[in-house]
Amino acid sequence: MDSRDYRNRAPVGWSGRISRRENLATEPRRIDPDDTPAGYGIAVTLTVEGDITALGDGATADQIYGFSVTPEFSHKTQAPVGGTMGDVMRQGYMTVNVASGEPTANGTVYARVSNSTDGHHLGEILAEHIAGETVAVERARFVGPSTAAADGSCVAEIAYNL
Repeated sequence: MDSRDYRNRAPVGWSGRISRRENLATEPRRIDPDDTPAGYGIAVTLTVEGDITALGDGATADQIYGFSVTPEFSHKTQAPVGGTMGDVMRQGYMTVNVASGEPTANGTVYARVSNSTDGHHLGEILAEHIAGETVAVERARFVGPSTAAADGSCVAEIAYNL
């Protein structure tokens, strides 16, 4: 057998990718050119005009509209471009980068809503609660454990509104 076989779990992909097509619901929307989300696979909200925008500092859990989706056929390092069209996952399964904490099956998903310094972005996903900085994302759960990459990043699958 090849020494590269998967002993515990196959890699789950990269942030913002739809991981399963069943039960999927996405919406195409314009990306706000003035407050573009920092990446894909993060919690986002909408402007009063209905554009996808980053969470504001101090946002609450009920302001989270969904998660930004990486466009098909794009490279994983690209970032959303303001003024263009993008998709928001309203229901389904997605892979996300986990900024801190260790995801567990059926574990709570947290989103950063303040302290967006030192490489941390509003809307990024965490597997641990940080008082005053994160909120629990309603109806979102980690599906299983994370896949740690060689560069120290942590990728996990979430289920949202299922």
